[in-house]
Amino acid sequence: MDALFDYHKLAEDVGVSPKQLEQLEALVRRDYGSDEMMVELRILRTLTAIRDGAVSFDEARQEFQGPKNVYRLDEYLVDQNVSETERERVRQHLLRLPRVERLVVTLYYYERLSFSQIALALGTSEQRVQQIHIDLMERLRATLGAPLVSRAFRPAS
Repeated sequence: MDALFDYHKLAEDVGVSPKQLEQLEALVRRDYGSDEMMVELRILRTLTAIRDGAVSFDEARQEFQGPKNVYRLDEYLVDQNVSETERERVRQHLLRLPRVERLVVTLYYYERLSFSQIALALGTSEQRVQQIHIDLMERLRATLGAPLVSRAFRPAS
């Protein structure tokens, strides 16, 4: 699968060496396993934070070396009072979504980004992200049922 983001170029631009990037990738993979989309996204967000001066490379590395603080899908769904059976249905359905739709769901509900922030990350318009979200929620309601979707996908307060 082709990479969605060119984070190797961004790493070079912000002064993160190939060895440092390799360390960062290993730490991110510890949290996200084989979910390449999430690995890529987390690396991109970390490099962007380094570029913007929000954190240094050492601070980012220390954050990843500490206790895992990733807000995972299961934790989110448990917090939303979704049963184990329902969580499995949601999980399986999300895994079948096209990559861009998975990104929109992940960034909006689990990473708590706004539609405008998601649009920047995807390189598209905010209106396009909103339309993807509307279409996806309609399909999820039809497939998973409105009661489950209303519990499993609550926007950030």
